[in-house]
Amino acid sequence: MVQVEQKDVPIYGEWIGTLDGLTNADVRAQVTGYIMKQGYQEGAFVKQGQLLFEIDPRPFQAALDQAEGQLAQAKALLANAKAVQGRTQLDVERYAPLAKEQAASQQDLDNAVQNNLAAKATVQTAEAQIKSSEAAVETAKINLDFTRLIAPIDGIAGQAQLQVGALVNLSSGPVTSVSTVDPIKVYFTVGEPQYLAWRKRFPTESSRLEADKNLRLQLILADGSTYAQEGSFYFADRQVNVGTGAIRIAGLFPNPGNILRPGGYGKVRAVIPTRRLPSCGCRRRRQNQHSNGHGRRPIWDRMGYCRRAETRRESCRRRHSEGAPGRASENQALWRAGSKRQVTPCQNFSLIVPLSPW
Repeated sequence: MVQVEQKDVPIYGEWIGTLDGLTNADVRAQVTGYIMKQGYQEGAFVKQGQLLFEIDPRPFQAALDQAEGQLAQAKALLANAKAVQGRTQLDVERYAPLAKEQAASQQDLDNAVQNNLAAKATVQTAEAQIKSSEAAVETAKINLDFTRLIAPIDGIAGQAQLQVGALVNLSSGPVTSVSTVDPIKVYFTVGEPQYLAWRKRFPTESSRLEADKNLRLQLILADGSTYAQEGSFYFADRQVNVGTGAIRIAGLFPNPGNILRPGGYGKVRAVIPTRRLPSCGCRRRRQNQHSNGHGRRPIWDRMGYCRRAETRRESCRRRHSEGAPGRASENQALWRAGSKRQVTPCQNFSLIVPLSPW
């Protein structure tokens, strides 16, 4: 015989979860060339900017040198054009007063003006050529930098998909991937009715945000052990899957030491706030008080509240009159009655509570 006692009990819900990196970045080649060097250990932690692979830089260094030479040539042409334009400007200034005093012909003045305009156009052309050459130099520098495939983020570097000596180009697949795993993300799905029930419990935006912030998650690993770190709610997807009627939820778990890795499976268990049982004087009555047909028994609704009490004789009479014996129909019928009288429970009772926060 077990002693009946009143206490608060936590309610749990469990879902199958999939681990994924908080950020997953593919490392791809952006220039064509041969891989000359691998600069990291596969599966190791890498820092942002750390060298992962190096493509043969010699063709790109030559292209950079050529672009810098063309830039220098364009600057020299600009200097020459400015000198010519300065000389033609002096001719215009010299011929203008002479033509006014008829010491020089008007044709000489017109030729000087036209030569000056042509020199100005040459200067503008040289300046445009310099901008084009500077852009070519910048492009060559970028392509040279692309020969160094570096880690875009801090995280765990994956297996190399291509080896030293392989030819890569823009259409090649990822050379490797880097994932941020601390914290690590866990995806799991809940049914749309569960999700709506959770949201209806917190109708305002502030209460919803507070509830999401306080919701704690537990992770049961593949070996059956419970992960030491508690997780938190991250986000709910923007849509419900039309094929399954479920919505995707993401949680975040601290991952010191990078023990958990993307692709792993586990059970996500939500720790719901403790369900408080009603204070209705839970004491056991004497056995003969139940056996004589006059002891009352409690009926509990789906939220764990005592809704009505009836004697065994009344319960038997009602079941025979309804023609639907059984505890499930009894609880449903009495839950609809809506009585709020608190009673002393007997040894046999049912407590129906939701198993999910959503």
